[in-house]
Amino acid sequence: MELTQDRVRALVHMLGHRAVADATGLKPERLKTIRYNKDAQVRTNELDAIAGAYQQYSLWLRTGEIDLSRGQISPAYAEADLKLEGQEAGSR
Repeated sequence: MELTQDRVRALVHMLGHRAVADATGLKPERLKTIRYNKDAQVRTNELDAIAGAYQQYSLWLRTGEIDLSRGQISPAYAEADLKLEGQEAGSR
């Protein structure tokens, strides 16, 4: 089972700790620790700040689930969606 801290770590890794720091006001050094140190525990205030800055990932960050009807996606879903948009289906 994937933990909340694993999802936070994955998002910080994907977006970069500096970008997340800019968006949330959290210290870049702390986010770098979260990103690279598997033993680092994510604090609730950090989760709240990240979920608030990246609201489209809020449900996924907290529960691991997505809800497309409410605009709640995961980074993997967003990446797959971008790849699909880049393809020209049936354009032969």
